[in-house]
Order: sequence, then C-alpha cells, then structure tokens
Amino acid sequence: MFGVAAGMGILYGVQVFGFGVEISTGVIGPEGERALQQMSGAAPGPAGDDVARLIHVMGHLMPAIVVVNAALLSVLNYSLVRYLWTLRGSGSLFAEMDLGRWSMPEVAVWLLIGSGVLLFFLWGGTTSWVLANVLLVLLIGYFLQGLAVVHFWCRCLNVSLFFRIPLYCISIALSYVVAAIGLFDLWFDFRKLRVTGTPSGVEKPDEEDSMEEEGKR
Repeated sequence: MFGVAAGMGILYGVQVFGFGVEISTGVIGPEGERALQQMSGAAPGPAGDDVARLIHVMGHLMPAIVVVNAALLSVLNYSLVRYLWTLRGSGSLFAEMDLGRWSMPEVAVWLLIGSGVLLFFLWGGTTSWVLANVLLVLLIGYFLQGLAVVHFWCRCLNVSLFFRIPLYCISIALSYVVAAIGLFDLWFDFRKLRVTGTPSGVEKPDEEDSMEEEGKR
C-alpha cells in the first residue's frame, strides 16, 4: 500500500511539477477527459458540462482513489489468506484482526485539520489538488473508522445479519455522517476502548469463544 502511495505521489509530482505540465491538464490529461466524456454518452449542454467537470475532478483525485483501493485490497487479501490458512490449522501465523476495534492513528487528525486549512487558503493554486488528495484519503479513513464503530455496536447489541446489511448500505449512503462519527470517536471514544480496553459485555463472550475453540482443538 505504501509502495503504491509513493509511486502515485512520484508520478503525480512529475506530471504536475516536473516538465512544465499545467495543473489544469489533470492526471488523466485532456485527451483522457475527452475520451471519458464520450464514453459517458453525455449530450452537449449543461448536463455534458457537469459530466466534464466531474471527470476533471476525478482525474485530479485519481492518486487518492488508487491508494484507497490498494489499502482496501490489502485488507481483503489479508483477511482471505488468514481465513484460508486458519482452515488448515495455521492461523497463528497471522496476527489477530478485529475490524470492529480498528481506529485511525491519532496524528492523522492533525493532518486532516492542517490539509483542510491549507486547502481553504490555497484553493485554486498548484498545490490545492495535492492537498485535496491527502484530504480525501484521510476522510475515507475516518469513514472506515465510523463504519467500524457501527459494526462494533451492531455486534455488541446482537443485531442480526438481516438488519445489518441494510444498515451498512445506509451507512455508505450517509458517508459524511459516518465519517463524522469516525472523527469524533477520537474524542468521545464511542466504543470505550481507551477506558477499559474492551467494554463490559464484549470481553466475556470473546473469552468464552476462545475457550470453546481451544477445547475443540
């Protein structure tokens, strides 16, 4: 994931700052923007202009999108390999992973605040899109933390899978609200992980599950 982030950062820097390329060309370039607009099938007019602006913005935010995709694919691959390896009785080779307890590093909030403030004052400049990419990665990170909070309390309250799936879909639709939950979790600690490590009512079932697994082994 860090390799992908570094590679995209270098390519973006070379294109924007390296050879006199204007920031307005974007990551995918004007030819790429025109090709995507033709593929979208948008007719000339206000609707076509909106599609062109969206493609232009998405082109500039492509580094952040690629980094986020790399991170998500890494987590999914790790989870899948760990699950398959556990079926062979060698799950101890991989560290325990509980996505319901996952949190962003505390220093990330200062990067979020700093990039947001700088983006506000430097909007329209050459570095504004670089800051926008950093801000997008951090916001998606806090969205995932908010989703982890939702998952954590669904598990604590024994919400059935029948109700969890639509709740997760609603969470994705209300991404800004969920990202705010993940951000404020830093101060309000909705899961009470920093107070007791694990809240009462969660630690005991986990211990019982582990004891049952050891007994089966």
